[in-house]
Parts: sequence; structure tokens; C-alpha cells
Amino acid sequence: MQDFTPLVVGIDVGGTKTHLRACAGADVVADHIRASSGWRPHDPATAADWLTALIKDALPAHTRPSAVAVGGHACETPRQCAEIRAALEERLKVPALVVGDAELLVPAAGLDKGVGLVAGTGSVAVGLLADGGRLQVGGWGAVLGDE
Repeated sequence: MQDFTPLVVGIDVGGTKTHLRACAGADVVADHIRASSGWRPHDPATAADWLTALIKDALPAHTRPSAVAVGGHACETPRQCAEIRAALEERLKVPALVVGDAELLVPAAGLDKGVGLVAGTGSVAVGLLADGGRLQVGGWGAVLGDE
């Protein structure tokens, strides 16, 4: 019987750079950083195509992920994230999770609840609640509001 370690891919698509890391257990299979140019989260098909190409470029030949998680800059609503997730799952044929990149702040700090704040040209605060719920304020960019 062959031992199978799932290959999981995590992608942080920021406004400037994108960082992909793929791991099989504790082993890092790929650690890839590139510019985020071409990222178009308001068009789910284009976003999924961009992510699929990134994954294929970053992973070793003939390697497929078992699951993909994405924190995407300018993924502003649960509906938008769900549409990108569905398009990505259709292309890769694996489970995917897509959230706004600000939602990565709390888990990146090793916490399961808290508030992450991004303040820059635009601002957003995302809270992860103890019950698993999510609360967001802002995130619409400087043109619509910069609470």
C-alpha cells in the first residue's frame, strides 16, 4: 500500500505581491513569490484562470494539489469569494477556500478569533468570531469609504 500525503496549497494574493506555499505534511514542496499583476478578482473566471496558472507554474511538474486556500486582495464580499471558489474548484477538481486577504491576519498570528486591520490606500477590519462567524467593516477602497 502506498503512503499518500496530501499536497495543500495556500496563496496570499496581496495588492503588490502574491505568495504561494505548497506543503505535503511538514515538507515544503513549493514556496513561490511573484507580482500580483493580472489579478482580477471582480471577474471570477479570470481570477480562477490566474490562480490556476499560478499553481501550475509554481508546483513541480506532474504535481496536483489536494486542496487550495486563497486569501485574495479585493475579495470584498462572501458572494464574490464564493464565485471565485466555485470557478477554481471547477478548474482544479479539488476543494478550495477563498477569502479576502484581510481575513488571513488573525490566523497568521496563530489565533482563532480576533480582529485584523489593514490600513493603507484603503482600509478594512475583519473580525473572526468565536463561533466561526465573520464580521467586516470597510474594504470598499478609498473611493467609497475609508472608515
